[in-house]
Amino acid sequence: MAKVMPTVIQGCFVFGLGFLALTGVMFLSIFFRIISVVNFFLRLGVCLLAVLCLVPFVIPTAILYLVQSEIQSLGSTIGIEKGDVTSQCIGALVCAAVVMLLTIFMSVFT
Repeated sequence: MAKVMPTVIQGCFVFGLGFLALTGVMFLSIFFRIISVVNFFLRLGVCLLAVLCLVPFVIPTAILYLVQSEIQSLGSTIGIEKGDVTSQCIGALVCAAVVMLLTIFMSVFT
């Protein structure tokens, strides 16, 4: 718990955004059928990459809720204020989940 630094959370978000960009490129290549030689492996790769895109957004959200629950379990000696980070983590996680589901749907059904 003492080693949770803002750089860890920022690194996860940057990693996740990079994965989302790569997924977008692969999604467009499937949508426009640019690469049709290895269609099965490309679709499988897109599905795996879409799942991997979700992981960097799950990690900061889990860390945030773990830290909040630990602070709340200490009792009334320490007060916490919920800021914008909580809603931003949840928003990023939901957006990544929607992108993952849409990417998997498009790669399977096109």
